[in-house]
Amino acid sequence: MDWTDQTRPHWITVEMLQPQMLDAAIGELDGVDLSGSSVSASYTTDTRTSAKLRVVGGNWVRGSWLRIVAHYPDWERELGTYVVAGEPYRLSGGVYDLELQSLLWAFSKDECPWPLSLDAGQWAMRVAAAECGAFRTAFPDGDAKLPEAVTYDSGTNRLKRHFDLLAIAGMRAEVDGHGVFTAEPLGAARAAEFSISLADPKGIAHGDVTRESDFLTMPNRAGIAYKWNADGDDRAVYAHSDAKGNASPDVRGYAVTELKVLEELDPPTYAHAQEEADRLRDTFRESVEWRLRCRYIPIWEGDTVILDVADRDPEYSGKRTCRVESLELDLEHMDMSLVLKEV
Repeated sequence: MDWTDQTRPHWITVEMLQPQMLDAAIGELDGVDLSGSSVSASYTTDTRTSAKLRVVGGNWVRGSWLRIVAHYPDWERELGTYVVAGEPYRLSGGVYDLELQSLLWAFSKDECPWPLSLDAGQWAMRVAAAECGAFRTAFPDGDAKLPEAVTYDSGTNRLKRHFDLLAIAGMRAEVDGHGVFTAEPLGAARAAEFSISLADPKGIAHGDVTRESDFLTMPNRAGIAYKWNADGDDRAVYAHSDAKGNASPDVRGYAVTELKVLEELDPPTYAHAQEEADRLRDTFRESVEWRLRCRYIPIWEGDTVILDVADRDPEYSGKRTCRVESLELDLEHMDMSLVLKEV
């Protein structure tokens, strides 16, 4: 499908669902005012996605879950399956402004009244799936055994348990558009499937594009400190390591130090402290984010896209590999507001 073709028609449907039967719709929700409706997603929020729906009159069945589906000729996608978490209602006009939250949000509302004790050697992702109960899962292959016994006290949030168990298996929690809990390897970079070019005359980007960077404030000096007592004497060892190039303290004219105080350093020598300082310095990364609007393309939080800036930015030109940090989709016009973070 040619996503640069901005004349292609689209339409949105909203299905009402019984929470226990996500594969069969009760019916289609009438009266949706798309001008007051949107979908949001964020890579850094625990619940990943939320939405807003304005419904005028309509036939909403209170307590039903809602699934938003985008349709194009010969193509459709479930944008999300949501719990209705708020239902502000205006008596004049009979308007609902429904507040929708992901199923991960619903999972997070359970402050477990009972503890969970797990023995070393149990499979972490298998336990996470069993913990999901009526929430459906489709986890990938691969798992890891708990290296030691773990106990979650009563009152530990169920979503925290879920995140912890998946992390032991090296996985990050997600939820798909159908409302199924999924997972992907922690830190995995998804393959880039789409490119947004600022120079393409058929390009889907429009309006202002802004770039933000922490280049001038990011740490450029790593400091290491370790103190200990030997034979009744207080001792200490310190080391630092400076960034190179234009970020260095010499070029910038000042140091932004990230100091790490170690609890252990064996052997407690300057050379070892210097190694730790060099290692810390090598973790410093500039954070670059791009903010823009574009027509809808089927991307989601965490996806990788190529942003082709061409020569429009004097400092950051060419093709930039970015992760979708967050997005907001206007359901009326299918315009997206994107925050893209370079990776």
